[in-house]
Amino acid sequence: MCLTFSNQLQLLHDLLEEHITYQSAYMYEYEQLKKLIQSLMNKDTVDSQLHTILPEIYAYSFHGVHTHVDKQYIQVHENRIKQWLSVIVVAKEQINKQVY
Repeated sequence: MCLTFSNQLQLLHDLLEEHITYQSAYMYEYEQLKKLIQSLMNKDTVDSQLHTILPEIYAYSFHGVHTHVDKQYIQVHENRIKQWLSVIVVAKEQINKQVY
């Protein structure tokens, strides 16, 4: 199944939000984030703010795969994750305006 750009943003948002909510993440979630980010970075329609945070989220995911203290790792990045979530919400709203 192929995800639309909007679906990919929603998935990205959901995964990051779950990291904050549960203060944990599985290695496969970090891997999924990395693949998702790579896909989004290849899109021409990426908003400039979104384009700026994608490498940051990729780095977070890359290092998250190798962390052994999951809760602490997420807590250290929590404020930044919340900022990323705000940018993603704005990007999703812009996409919805274009569709309708």
